[in-house]
Amino acid sequence: MGYCMDQVDSSFLLKEENQRAAYKAVKEQMSDKSYSWVSAGWFKGLRDIYAVLEEWGYQPKLSEETGDIIDLTFSGEKIGQELELFNVIAPFVEKGSFLEMSGEEGSVWRWVFDGTTCKEVYPKVSWEE
Repeated sequence: MGYCMDQVDSSFLLKEENQRAAYKAVKEQMSDKSYSWVSAGWFKGLRDIYAVLEEWGYQPKLSEETGDIIDLTFSGEKIGQELELFNVIAPFVEKGSFLEMSGEEGSVWRWVFDGTTCKEVYPKVSWEE
């Protein structure tokens, strides 16, 4: 059983010159582990960070001019251990990038990249009188 979610908004940038280092970090820190909602032996045959993101259910949008990944779109149904993946690539993702999600019971959160780590943050809701 998993937790269903939909992507609401995003602003994501992984520059071309940082993609190889992001892939290497994933390979070194994550390739020999199993994760929820990712196929067994998930890292075999994946040659770049673009393929890694696709394997995890995120469709990268690539700039034809620069080769930068300029956005991500979630194309799955269930949440896995994205925060672990996002923390590994966070040092290579541009500060201020985020993915905003909505959960099956109406919860809303963002995964926010600060140039070093990725944090899961929730909005504060206040009712106007």
